[in-house]
Amino acid sequence: MKSQGLHVGKRSVQLGMQAAGIRARGKRRFRICTTGSGHGFAVAPSPPDRNFTVAVLNMVGAGGITYIPTC
Repeated sequence: MKSQGLHVGKRSVQLGMQAAGIRARGKRRFRICTTGSGHGFAVAPSPPDRNFTVAVLNMVGAGGITYIPTC
């Protein structure tokens, strides 16, 4: 309707869609998708030489990734 130059409100569109028997698609539901851990692949070892001691306080930063979508 907008491409045809018509100015209509939300209610008009709703009534027109109901009369035509069509429905709008809603938002996709948020789903957490994680990879399956029941596989036969080798797991990478943790490096044994990690140094967690700090020479000067408040001079080392650390970060992490909270969530990465995999699907």
